[in-house]
Amino acid sequence: MRNHLLFLAAAFAALVLLAVFPAIDLAVSGAFFVDGRFAWRDLAVVQWVHRYGEWPALAVGIFALFALVCAFVRRRSSCLALDRRGAAFLVLVLVIGPGLIVNALLKEYAGRARPLQVQEFGGERQFTPVLRLADECRGNCSFPSGHASMGFYFIALALLARRRRGLAFAGALATGVAIGSVRIVQGGHFLSDVLAAFIVVYAVSLLLYRLLRPGAALTVRAAPTSGGS
Repeated sequence: MRNHLLFLAAAFAALVLLAVFPAIDLAVSGAFFVDGRFAWRDLAVVQWVHRYGEWPALAVGIFALFALVCAFVRRRSSCLALDRRGAAFLVLVLVIGPGLIVNALLKEYAGRARPLQVQEFGGERQFTPVLRLADECRGNCSFPSGHASMGFYFIALALLARRRRGLAFAGALATGVAIGSVRIVQGGHFLSDVLAAFIVVYAVSLLLYRLLRPGAALTVRAAPTSGGS
């Protein structure tokens, strides 16, 4: 857990750095702004990730909810190889992290315009450095990235892994970075929006893991044997 907290602190320090030097955000997005537009926005693979990138996380969350309900209905400690605490953990991380904090709260009230909406990239709205409230957007705003938060949701699944947890965490991180990068390429989000999504989901995952202390995500239990007469 100590390593996770140090990594989280480093990520937050990087976000503060982007707040102090907002030109970094503009420079990263500007790298994909060519000939007056975000030139890669209409690439098929970019459109595909934008459209379907959130689905795997939703599938995991729905599976976990089904396993949780199944365990209670059947009055068992686990169902579908997922114990109750593990299932509850996965459901709560999805609902609280990407659901409530990212999409229902921050994206609705932070007021930060997206890259393609700001004057620096041909839009009409003012650019707002990260960690500052603004009034440049009335809903579904840039901060943080909802798509990236769904990619980083797999951090929760990685925390439940009994074996190769480091590899699972790297895969979760890569998933979030890949989806977040697509949104940057499209002009849908700044680098800091993606980093903020990571921080929110990571922090929620660690907090709930600490509180719930769930078991392994995939716990294979041997079937009980009956004694012969």
